[in-house]
Amino acid sequence: MTTLKATLHKQWFDAIAAGIKTEEYREIKPYWTKRLEKSYDFVQFRNGYRSDAPVMTVEYHGFTIKMILHPITNKMETVYALKLGRVLWTKNYDGRSFFPSSKRKYEQVFKKNGEKNMSTH
Repeated sequence: MTTLKATLHKQWFDAIAAGIKTEEYREIKPYWTKRLEKSYDFVQFRNGYRSDAPVMTVEYHGFTIKMILHPITNKMETVYALKLGRVLWTKNYDGRSFFPSSKRKYEQVFKKNGEKNMSTH
């Protein structure tokens, strides 16, 4: 079984861990193109580079190429959309930093980007 590894900012890490964000977006660049040529079973996300950084492993269901409204630059961008399944395990993460008010904020961002599945798993 193979695992794709990637880092995430805290807000996106929290949203995936909570089951709200079911896609992770990556720029279409040679770095990601080369990695996505391989077949994977899981994605392991880290929130930072410290040895005790929060980590989670999520089911990986492939990727598509998609046009999204970038949440930071507010511009349309073509990206790889990694399709995520269930969160299988976490390490160094208790989930307490994710508040219901944040959930509404994330849902608004995803709705604006056209993500269809924002339900929890």
